[in-house]
Amino acid sequence: MLDIIIVEDNREIAMLLCDFLRKENYTVSVAESGEKGLNMGADDYIEKPFDLDILLAKIRGIFKRKKTMNIILSLIKQSIISC
Repeated sequence: MLDIIIVEDNREIAMLLCDFLRKENYTVSVAESGEKGLNMGADDYIEKPFDLDILLAKIRGIFKRKKTMNIILSLIKQSIISC
């Protein structure tokens, strides 16, 4: 499961989002700024207003890293099993 850090730029919206995500079984933390969110362990942060092409590129990068990680884990498991 993912841990999600929300930057509180609008308290009411942040709390609504927190409540929704927690009901969906996500672990949610709130940061005062993007910098503080990164210091809390966030992998990335995008400021509003954001460029849709940049957002999509970041999402593609996340999926690419996840796919690479899954391949590496699979190879490690195969090498452990064959030992």
